[in-house]
Amino acid sequence: DLPVYPGSAQASGIPSQESPEGTLYRVRRRTPDGVQTVSAFYRKELVEGRGWSETASMGPAFTDGNLPVERPGQVNAAGAPVDRSRPGGFVVVYEVDNATYVELWQWVPAAR
Repeated sequence: DLPVYPGSAQASGIPSQESPEGTLYRVRRRTPDGVQTVSAFYRKELVEGRGWSETASMGPAFTDGNLPVERPGQVNAAGAPVDRSRPGGFVVVYEVDNATYVELWQWVPAAR
């Protein structure tokens, strides 16, 4: 249920990682809008709207604190929830070759 930046297009989907405890989703989207504009959208939606924190990563990043991500933007990126029984989210915004990318990570625990 992470917000998708309006007008962005899916750049790549990474297969979900399923386990008995839940599922980790990862999606990469692309937009011609600048990093500042896209970051402002996520700042409003996630920091102001959901109480998330903003942090530095390879670009502006937003986290709920339960899903740390290592090496976002790279093929070998990895993320794992701190508490597997709670949902988790991480969003990072960065620029590559005159396009802005948004990487959305979401952990959804299995229904109990």
